[in-house]
Amino acid sequence: MDQLTLMSRPETYLQDLQMMERCLELAQHGAKKGELPFGAVIVSRGHVIAEATNCVSSEGDVTRHAELVALSEAQKVLKRKRLQDCTLYSIVEPCPMCSFPAREARIGRVVFALSSPVMGGYSKMGRAQGRRFIEQTARGFWTTTGNRLRPVVSAG
Repeated sequence: MDQLTLMSRPETYLQDLQMMERCLELAQHGAKKGELPFGAVIVSRGHVIAEATNCVSSEGDVTRHAELVALSEAQKVLKRKRLQDCTLYSIVEPCPMCSFPAREARIGRVVFALSSPVMGGYSKMGRAQGRRFIEQTARGFWTTTGNRLRPVVSAG
C-alpha cells in the first residue's frame, strides 16, 4: 500500500496511527518493568489479535522480542500459522530474527516508526536483493507490502 493509497483510505491511516500509539504505550510499560522499550501489535480486519512487549530480561531469553511474542500469540489465537490478513505494528523495524518468522507467517503488512538500516530485517532483505530504498524522513511510519519498504507518512 503506497502513500497515495493511504491518503485515499483515511481509515487505514487512522488505524496505523492508533496502533503505533498502542505500540508506544506497550514500550513504556515494558520499560517500567526493566525491559528495552519495544512494543508490537498484530491486527486482523481491524481487530487487535495480539500485543506484546519485549520479555528478554524478564524471561532470560534473547528470542523473546516483542514482535516474536506477538506473532506466536496471534497464531495461537487465530489457530493458524499463516497471517496474510494481518498487520504487524512495531516501534522499530523488526530485526532479521523477527523478520524471518513474519515472512514465514506470510504477514500481510508490517508498519514501524523507525527504520534500522543496520539491524533491520526488511532493510537488509532489500539490500541483499539489490533494491534501493528511500531514505527515512525525520518523522513518519514505514510499511512493507511484499517485502517493499515504503514511507506511510512523510514528514510535514
